[in-house]
Amino acid sequence: MLLFSLLACSGSKTPPTPSTQPTQDQVQREELVAHVQELASDAYLGRGTLEPGLDKAAEYISKKYADFGLSPLEGHDDFLLPYTLYQGGWTTEQSITLHSDQEDIELPTTQWIPFPFSDSGAVSSDLIFAGYGITAPEHNWDDYKDLDVQDKIVLVMRREPKANDPQSPFNGSESSEHSYFRNKAENAIKHGAKGMLLFTDPTHPSPNDDFRRKGQLYLDPPNLDAKQTGPLFLAAQIDPQTIAPLFKEKSLEDIQNLLDSGTSPAELSIQNTSVDLNWQRKKEATPVTVNNVVGMLKGSDPDLSKEMVVIGAHFDHLGYFEGQGDTIFNGADDNASGTAALLELARLHSSSTPPKRSIVFAAFSAEELGLLGSRAFVRQIVPEQVALMLNFDMIGRNSTSPIEIIGDGYATGMSELILKANQEIGLNLEMAGDNYFGASDHDPFFKENRPFLFFFTGTHEDYHQLTDHIEKLDFEQMHKITQLGSKVLYAVSNNDYTPHFINHLSWLGITLSTHTDSASILRVAPDSRALDAELQKGDSITQINGTSSEPNEIANQLSDLTPGEEIVLTLKRNDNTFERTITRAKTGYVGIYPGAVPSEIRARLAIPDTQGVLIRQLTEDGPAGQSGFKMGDIILQMDGRSVTPRNLSTILQRIGAGEQVTCLVLRDTERLKLELTLGERPQR
Repeated sequence: MLLFSLLACSGSKTPPTPSTQPTQDQVQREELVAHVQELASDAYLGRGTLEPGLDKAAEYISKKYADFGLSPLEGHDDFLLPYTLYQGGWTTEQSITLHSDQEDIELPTTQWIPFPFSDSGAVSSDLIFAGYGITAPEHNWDDYKDLDVQDKIVLVMRREPKANDPQSPFNGSESSEHSYFRNKAENAIKHGAKGMLLFTDPTHPSPNDDFRRKGQLYLDPPNLDAKQTGPLFLAAQIDPQTIAPLFKEKSLEDIQNLLDSGTSPAELSIQNTSVDLNWQRKKEATPVTVNNVVGMLKGSDPDLSKEMVVIGAHFDHLGYFEGQGDTIFNGADDNASGTAALLELARLHSSSTPPKRSIVFAAFSAEELGLLGSRAFVRQIVPEQVALMLNFDMIGRNSTSPIEIIGDGYATGMSELILKANQEIGLNLEMAGDNYFGASDHDPFFKENRPFLFFFTGTHEDYHQLTDHIEKLDFEQMHKITQLGSKVLYAVSNNDYTPHFINHLSWLGITLSTHTDSASILRVAPDSRALDAELQKGDSITQINGTSSEPNEIANQLSDLTPGEEIVLTLKRNDNTFERTITRAKTGYVGIYPGAVPSEIRARLAIPDTQGVLIRQLTEDGPAGQSGFKMGDIILQMDGRSVTPRNLSTILQRIGAGEQVTCLVLRDTERLKLELTLGERPQR
């Protein structure tokens, strides 16, 4: 790791002289560096949930809170805010035994692990090598050609052909859907197999395998004793060195090279081997306690202090595992970077004049396992008291790309506030508007209809890899993002600006404000069901099916409508009351895996930034596949609407299943118009 001479400058116990308003030059770059260097060091063992490194990180954050003079959340006497999770997993009854002509070998559990999607039970059969386990007719590739795997257990290699080659037809050096573990298992099932063992290919950039048995964690007690349906299928990941001898005189490198050059797996058979798979899922989950780390800066206004601005960042990562070489997921960007911003904002604002609204600094745990920490936290507070939630997650990379700001379209006046705050800072911002991305700790607040902002600089090749290290971070960018967050925090915590949540009902085509005494329509989208029903900006929805409700409840009821359900809305326009019958559309389904158009293709073909969805993969029997679309096509418009990966879901909701649309498609350099009838998403 890169060492920084600045690191001796950690947070001081003596805060600076209080100022009326924190200024952007008071955000200290060296403080950000110090926090990341500490939290992303090997001493914290990757900060895995239920691992000692997470506890050590919680102690570090708690000490900083104390140094800054923060208080525990009201009603608590500690910065550690515990919550209960329920841990599933596998019983101690688990084994893999290989049988060959020479010997029987039961593998130690340190050399394999069941996949979370695997069934529970026992199967035995012959082991058949099936290459990468991929069937991809669009690439003229079928690892199962000339193989009979009916009622057998298949052995497959991780990833896909030529995975490190940018010219690979399988999406270049980026993984396609064919590499996903579950998809390999589903393909094995389609070919009649009853089990799958997967091993990491020898050219994988992270050759160490993680065979920790942590058990899935749940926020609520799960039903682990549910009846199994369908044929039994067991799947596990296995140490490649365990199965290497099965290939006789060829190394795993030789096998991969032969596969990549087009040799059929049927020509690369392994020695006669059968295998017994046996593992059982726990029938009851075990309660475990995990901590968020929460500090509070109490507001000074008697009334506004009851409200809070929440500054959030998750401090957990993926932990570590036993093995040779680097086995610690340090998580410098994910999310020591965001945690550093949280701590610097806590230092700065605690040293300034107390705000009118209270500020809560929440370092969340278990984000990597399903936003469990933030979901638990929302249950422990009164969500309606949250004036704004600022979430910092992965803010240290992709310096040449715009910084994504998500949530500006979900609160009144938010875009104007951010753009004004950014004038002196000069960040290259990409405002998401009403496009939503929920895979971080702002999502539980969004689901409670609370205003939020999510600061995010995007994923990268080191995301969730052992190589996410501090020397790859852009601290100047982190510094500016923290400055921007500080300005927004000051404005809201001091009541210079009060955001109100905007409900987006994409299926209906309206935005709805509910912070007054009515559910008022702020905008009606063109080509929407609302426009067809002659709804207008300024109309108020007063009843649904003849029943009056609070404005927030009206928004929730409209969001929760079952697709296909018909309702009667009662609306008020000026002094007139009228009714409209509306049917919620079922979201349209295309049957593609959408992707962004690479910048070099966009430049070469002069595709504007406002258009372009690349079809990375498509389902052959889906609507697009049946209508003549091909992998590599670029959809520019759908029914006259420009489409991008960000707005595709909204447009599919708005148009609805069963509707016929005309798509403008770019294939190579030719523009085509293809007719498409949107389907309904298949049940999984």
